[in-house]
Amino acid sequence: MVTSAHVKKRTREVDTFLGKRAIGMSLCYNCNQCPYLHKGKDFIHPETGYVAHLRGFYTCVSKYVVYVLICPCGLIYIDETTQMIKSRISQHRSAINLGNMSQPVPKHFLEKGHSADQLKFMVLEMIPPLRNEGDRELRLK
Repeated sequence: MVTSAHVKKRTREVDTFLGKRAIGMSLCYNCNQCPYLHKGKDFIHPETGYVAHLRGFYTCVSKYVVYVLICPCGLIYIDETTQMIKSRISQHRSAINLGNMSQPVPKHFLEKGHSADQLKFMVLEMIPPLRNEGDRELRLK
């Protein structure tokens, strides 16, 4: 008789220069933004329940990414960046701490009484280096 104990669970993996890594968002363990990272291999929309399955291995040093900011009140903000995601998140958190009301994310956080420490983020997708020297920034749009 075959039981679930006999069946190996297949984990989704991706090859990196460091070897095989499980697909999903992981800590880099080396930056100030790691505590605000939403780890996992799927993003579940807090209001609709829609599940976005991640297709790569992402950390705080990933660049050319589409990312989501997750607010404690359940709202999300999706954007893209060519920078390392840890740098972009640092900018968002700094804008909240400085009270910059001219940008949508800090404005929302300040109006709702949230702090920068409540901001969570996750990379949804990354544009890999292109063959033939294509423009990654154009592919990101």
